[in-house]
Amino acid sequence: MRNVSLGPRTVADIDGQVDKVLRGLGSPEPPIDLRVVRELLKLDRGYYSTTDDSLLRETFSKLKVAGQQMLKRPTLLADAVRAQPQGALPSRSEAHPDRQGPAAPQASLE
Repeated sequence: MRNVSLGPRTVADIDGQVDKVLRGLGSPEPPIDLRVVRELLKLDRGYYSTTDDSLLRETFSKLKVAGQQMLKRPTLLADAVRAQPQGALPSRSEAHPDRQGPAAPQASLE
């Protein structure tokens, strides 16, 4: 087998694609399970096979992958919420700061 020297542009393209896949996986620490990488690539081949790294394209890809994961496993969202530590999710008043809780009794001047 012969060693082939890659040009700087090719090296930069490969590094960019690897970075994109790692971002899609949530920047995991090594070692990386290749089954997880293959599953991610199957979920959105279009995004991971292009060099278009725009914010819009990345956001669309994340939504597409999330939607496909939810269709494959409908309990995924419920499992994610249950896995959050107590107090990690906002309370009703934090989630809707413009809404007030139940009205406090008003004092009468009589």
